[in-house]
This record gives sequence, structure tokens and C-alpha cells, in this order.
Amino acid sequence: MAGGEPSFVPGTEGLRLFSWPWAGRPADGPAAMTNLLNLSTGERLEDPAQAWCDVTWCLIGNQATRRDGSQVLDLPGDSPRSLVADRFVTMNQADEQGRKATVIFDLATPRAGRLWILNDRKASPTLYTDREMRYFKRGDKWTVIHDPDR
Repeated sequence: MAGGEPSFVPGTEGLRLFSWPWAGRPADGPAAMTNLLNLSTGERLEDPAQAWCDVTWCLIGNQATRRDGSQVLDLPGDSPRSLVADRFVTMNQADEQGRKATVIFDLATPRAGRLWILNDRKASPTLYTDREMRYFKRGDKWTVIHDPDR
């Protein structure tokens, strides 16, 4: 790599890289950051009160809202647990028979897909999560949801 010696960027004390070019202050929860700063442009994103946010989307209660306020989506379930790749939300939902299920909701499409039914006699797939992707195995089949731009 070229570019010379690393140097300190003024105004970034206590910040950690979140998703290039965004840096922020660590918050509670995995990969959660607050008060994001765009290291390229200097733009700052403030967090709505009591929200869990990525760069574009925030989760507040059972809604997802764009940081700029341009869109609010009622989530088709409750207890959203995470926001991955600034797009996918995992939550609980009841199916047509009233059974509780875990679903993943795509904010971009907006569509939901059931991962598994809770308390089902079948073995539940194991869900792996990180900031860029979700992946799970059901039987011998792996399903991966990945954001290559992250």
C-alpha cells in the first residue's frame, strides 16, 4: 500500500471506524455506534432518541426509520433484535396458526422470510450474525445474506 505515514485526523478523538467512511463512538450492543462522522466529508449524523442505528436506518420500537426522516416502516413483527448490513432486521412474528417464529425482514424490498418456528420439534437452524452478513445452516444447506459493499 502507498500513501505515506498514518496521521491523526483532528476531531476524531475516541472514535472508531464503523463502516468506511463512517466513524463513531461505541454504544451498547454489537457493532453499535453513535454520533457518526463521515471521515471523507466531515458530515455528522446524530442519532434519534432511544434508537439503534446503522448509517442509513434506525430501529425505534417496532419501526425502522431512515436517519434523514424520508421513510418510516412499521415492522411486521415485534422485538427487533439487530440491524445487519444497514438492511436486514431479525424479529419475532406469529404465523397463521399463531405459532411464534423468528423472521428476517429486508428493509429494501420490504419483505420478510421465516427462519424458524420457536418451540418446533424440528432442530432450529443456527443463525450467525456479524455487521456485514447473516448466515445460517438448515440441515445440510447454508443460506448466506451478504452486503459486499461493507
